Amino acid sequence: TISISEDDAHDISAYLKKEAAALRSKAEYDLKDELKQKQSDFKLSEPTDAAVRYIWNGFLRDAKCVHCHAGDQRASSRFLATPAGLASYVSRNNPLNLWERLERRSFEVKSGIGLQKPGMPMGGPPVPEELRHLIKSWSLTGCKRPDGLKLCPPEKK
Repeated sequence: TISISEDDAHDISAYLKKEAAALRSKAEYDLKDELKQKQSDFKLSEPTDAAVRYIWNGFLRDAKCVHCHAGDQRASSRFLATPAGLASYVSRNNPLNLWERLERRSFEVKSGIGLQKPGMPMGGPPVPEELRHLIKSWSLTGCKRPDGLKLCPPEKK
């Protein structure tokens, strides 16, 4: 252990905060480039009926959304991890936000830097690439429910 003055501790803390902010800012810039690249490489395909059923019945559990976005948890106020909550979210928001948050988590794990707007699942392993691709395709093709109803207008790539 070494002793340092309160002033030195304050200076070191300020320096580290400034460095962390610079790293986070660079990471956000790098993420934007990576997302642009993923956009240009993306091959859109309509999800199968089985994939749509999975999104509505298993994805929220498998992607660990239910750990924070269920019941009385604070995160439930932003998004409730139930079929009704998913329907409400994609009807009120750009559904690609869900895909981007999944991509953000993958980037955080890869880069080792937490982002200003965190990725999901927060603190857990990233959702596999195949599932992120499925969520993006589903979002771009209208957020279809198992009964065939599309909840959001199809987006252009």
